[in-house]
Amino acid sequence: MKKLFILLSILCMMTGSVTVYAKNYEWQESIAYEETKTVTIPQPEGEIDSGWVYFTQLFTFVPEEDGTYRFLVSYDEDEANPYDIYMGVAPFRYTDDGSKEYLDYSGYLELKNGCEFDAMAGVHYELGFQYPNHDGRYPEFTFYVGSDDAEQVPETGDRHLLLPSVLVLSAAAAVIWLTDLRRKHI
Repeated sequence: MKKLFILLSILCMMTGSVTVYAKNYEWQESIAYEETKTVTIPQPEGEIDSGWVYFTQLFTFVPEEDGTYRFLVSYDEDEANPYDIYMGVAPFRYTDDGSKEYLDYSGYLELKNGCEFDAMAGVHYELGFQYPNHDGRYPEFTFYVGSDDAEQVPETGDRHLLLPSVLVLSAAAAVIWLTDLRRKHI
């Protein structure tokens, strides 16, 4: 009985010292042409594995027509501390056992706020977004899939920089004007 108690105590101590990581986040859903989806980076529910990507959002997109498409993201960001994000596109097909088999692909064009890619009707495309590092911020990202001639294209939330830019340019113009005015009077 003593031996059994010692063995159980040792097993309890060994399992108690094992670090348990919460699964880093990978979400999957479909997205349709001209559809908008909003995702907020989740807060961890336990320890995270820093050796793996913190958050991955995969959208499956199947175009109805051949053409050039854009996978875009819109978000508010502090330019002094930008988010570390990655976006990509990969075509795939489902095999008989239901797993994904990625197809040969010539690539996509990276845009300031997303990707532009040529697609064939009926082919599955995995539109990927990654927030690789847990940095204590949990921003909201809005995703959109449209064509390359879309009239309404979301952009990153840099609008809050417009007023400071206007003020700096106005101040610079005033300094130049005052300097020029002083020269004329001297």
